Amino acid sequence: MGVSLSAQRQIEVMTAKLGSTPERNLSFPCERYLSQYDHALFQGESIDASAPAVFRALQQLTATGDVLEIELDRQLTFHLADKGFSGYCISETAATCLIVPRSTENCRLLLKVLLRYRSGWQSRLLRAPARLVLRNLLRHHLLAVKRMAEGAQ
Repeated sequence: MGVSLSAQRQIEVMTAKLGSTPERNLSFPCERYLSQYDHALFQGESIDASAPAVFRALQQLTATGDVLEIELDRQLTFHLADKGFSGYCISETAATCLIVPRSTENCRLLLKVLLRYRSGWQSRLLRAPARLVLRNLLRHHLLAVKRMAEGAQ
């Protein structure tokens, strides 16, 4: 006789994987600001801190673009600054950091970044390396938010 996992536990198991399908299906506010995009990047991190602590850390570490929308202790939506290498192939971005509470002292920080590419052969040539660089920077950003939020507890 097999043991069945509860629906909540199944969601926890699936969301333990970075960018799992249930997380990708959530509605992110950045989609309202950039409805036509070429590529979406997803990142996620489980954090042992309350949603308010994560939101404070997120506000302190997110100063890389224009803030579009804020929902206290829930989400921060902004345009990323297109500087340096990625600016050669990316024309516009919109991103949302979404906090999904799991308990009073644990949550999941999800990041969705929408990219619109520039036209031209140079842009096509640089797209894959730019996505790789951006994904790495975003991962480091999420880990910095995690360290700050968990340290504040």
